[in-house]
Amino acid sequence: MITPEIIKGLYKKFPNPAQAHNILNLEMFNDENLKQHSIEISDENIIINAVDKDSPFHEIPIRNITGIENFTSHIAIVLRHSILFLSKTTDDIHVHISVERPSLWQRFKYLIGNDK
Repeated sequence: MITPEIIKGLYKKFPNPAQAHNILNLEMFNDENLKQHSIEISDENIIINAVDKDSPFHEIPIRNITGIENFTSHIAIVLRHSILFLSKTTDDIHVHISVERPSLWQRFKYLIGNDK
């Protein structure tokens, strides 16, 4: 089960994009457990054909991936401000989107009406 603590831990564990593709362990997407997602990997992108083509998560540039984590029932693709959880047993995909709070300076500018 994916808990808020796991999500927070993934963002903390993978804060920046990976320096090299071989660090990401992209081979795990060739696993038979993920065939229901119909994933294609090119030199620059991961294409998840189970996701609608209009979705921003259909085609993910590898350079934007900060980490990939293998769980018992899911594989997590961690991006800077979102995480895709791909089920190993079904075609379910869950997305967590991180919402950053505005900085103190941004909130101050908003309060005084100078939010540009």
